[in-house]
Amino acid sequence: MVRGDFFWCKTADRCILILNKICRVKIKVGKDRLVWEGKFSRVYEREFFGVDGKPGTWEVFARKTHGPVAIVIPVTEKGDVIFLKHFRVPRAGYVLETPAGLMDRRGEKSIALARRELLEETGYVARRIKFVGSGANNGGLQNEDYHFFIATGCVKKSEPAYEAAEDIEVLLVPLARVEKFLSARRNFAVAAPLFGVPYFLRRAGLLN
Repeated sequence: MVRGDFFWCKTADRCILILNKICRVKIKVGKDRLVWEGKFSRVYEREFFGVDGKPGTWEVFARKTHGPVAIVIPVTEKGDVIFLKHFRVPRAGYVLETPAGLMDRRGEKSIALARRELLEETGYVARRIKFVGSGANNGGLQNEDYHFFIATGCVKKSEPAYEAAEDIEVLLVPLARVEKFLSARRNFAVAAPLFGVPYFLRRAGLLN
């Protein structure tokens, strides 16, 4: 059945929405011009041509990294999910997160980055870690992807050694309470990717 620019098909008992005109891009992207550069990031002015063919510019933020951000959903041997209450200077306040990190080492694999950040931020190591999905981070501002991992069988190995710019509290939440915990009212922000945590836990068979 054709529905606008999409058509609906059924394969292996699943309904898959497929882009009908996959090669038709209405907006053309041109050259980048460097506007500002700092120690860890850059800002570009990107040329584009709109659907009417008229030129425009878009401000694009870019980190000086070598790949996607790794976000870890850690589950301990006792069945607790590890969250972090992390002070973030740009927000001038705390944000609820899970361990995550930027790929600041050239050639590092996403799964190695996930293991490293888990240990550095929580002091835990995982018996098993698995890639479970990816997604775009703020596509209106930057070209950066998230890679999500579930780490299971996590056990405490050491106390995390935080830097002077890191104010982090480790929180352990039982699996059965995760959804209520994420939806509870609090006086600090919740990082948007965390609302996908129950979905990934269910896919992994860890949450009913």
